[in-house]
Amino acid sequence: MKTQAVQRKATVACICALAPLSVGCSVYVAWRLTNWQWLEVAGLFTILTGLLLTLVGFVFYLSARSDIRKLAKDQRREPSRRSTIGLLLLLLNFPVAATLAGQVMSQGRPSAITIENRTTTELTDVSYFWGSNTLAGEIEPVAAGATVTTKCRVPLVHFGLVRINYSIEGFDVEIRVTERKGPQPWSPITFTVEEDNAVVVADARYVEHVVTKHLGGPEAQDDKLIYDFGHWTSGSIRRVTEGMPRWWEQVDGLGYEDENVIRKASIVVEGNEVRIDCKSLSGGFLERRSFETGQLIDRSVSEPATPENRGQQPTVQ
Repeated sequence: MKTQAVQRKATVACICALAPLSVGCSVYVAWRLTNWQWLEVAGLFTILTGLLLTLVGFVFYLSARSDIRKLAKDQRREPSRRSTIGLLLLLLNFPVAATLAGQVMSQGRPSAITIENRTTTELTDVSYFWGSNTLAGEIEPVAAGATVTTKCRVPLVHFGLVRINYSIEGFDVEIRVTERKGPQPWSPITFTVEEDNAVVVADARYVEHVVTKHLGGPEAQDDKLIYDFGHWTSGSIRRVTEGMPRWWEQVDGLGYEDENVIRKASIVVEGNEVRIDCKSLSGGFLERRSFETGQLIDRSVSEPATPENRGQQPTVQ
């Protein structure tokens, strides 16, 4: 058995280990410097190719170790050293690949949250949550007529929910965007607070607008809770569960899932009364029910949903 042949096998094992290591690290550094999304695909391809090369490298390493045993003792030193280096490099691929992949997944893509305040009142206590509680932070107060943008990095794996909270004129407001039209779930998002306090999110498919007014503390019976759904969007107000009584989930046939697709809806809970206003393309209804029992107090027909009234907010007294 020639020493050179054994050394070549050990060298191939080293090359199979070094190739994905060097390429993977280079792709990661380039991604960190440029944030080019195609490098994420290149990184994934590098990992898959690296696994194949590592397997090939192990084959050459095992073959080299088998051949080393056939060499004379005075010829084993260099092939043995080279094959050991190859083994260490092959094993190093796994923690390095896992670390780099974890860094990319956690650091995510650059994005931004913009809040445009078109009201005449400052927005205070502003905060945001992106992907449930995956990404959270505070935003500086947004002065009347001002626009504030907060840059962030959205993890590649996250829940699609985007939420902002703020206070205005004694009301605590929470805006939830549960579904977006795109182009990507991590794309920058802009919340526009209109003069009438309506909140518009341009690329949102489904928006929940919750307003709470604490008149006597968090536990007061006269607190007011408002759910405002969508701005020319589709959905069912049945999705509301937080803060609603048991009958809300159990009673069927209330007409809250309109066959013509509800385009605009709001629920106002105040004291022992629930006011429900639903608009669809064909029409709508406005009704009052007992909060405790769900018993109907009165019901009237409301105007159909149109592009002109899609941004209206429920009246807050």
